[in-house]
Amino acid sequence: MPLGIGLVATHALKKFGNKIEVKLFKYPEKLLEALKREKCDIIGCSTYVWNHNLALWACRKAREFNPSVVTCLGGPDFPLLEEQQIGYFEAHKYIDFKIIYEGEVAFSNIISNVLERGDNASLFEKAVGGC
Repeated sequence: MPLGIGLVATHALKKFGNKIEVKLFKYPEKLLEALKREKCDIIGCSTYVWNHNLALWACRKAREFNPSVVTCLGGPDFPLLEEQQIGYFEAHKYIDFKIIYEGEVAFSNIISNVLERGDNASLFEKAVGGC
C-alpha cells in the first residue's frame, strides 16, 4: 500500500475524527466489493504512471454506484500545461479534483467542503486550495 494514501488518511482522521470514516484498499476487487455494499461519498486515489488507469477505473466504478460521489486523484501523473490539464478533465468527466503537490491539506479541504455543503454541485462554486 502506498505510504502517501496512509498519510492523507491519517491527516484527515486527525482533523475530522469521528465525523468521517476512512477505508484504504490495496486490491481492486476489495474496493469493488465495498462500493457495491456501501455508499461512498468521496473517493481519493493516488496516481502514478504504473497505476493511473487503475485509479481512473476506481473513480468510474465509484461514480457508477453513486453518481454524486466526489472523485479525487493525487500524485505526479498529471499534465503540466494548463491546456493539457483542461483536456484531461474533458476526457475524464468523472474526475472532480486533481490534487497537486502534497495531498494531506488539499484532501482535507475537500472533506471540509463536503461536510459543510453536503451536495456535490456546490463544491465547485469556489476554488479548493491545493486542487
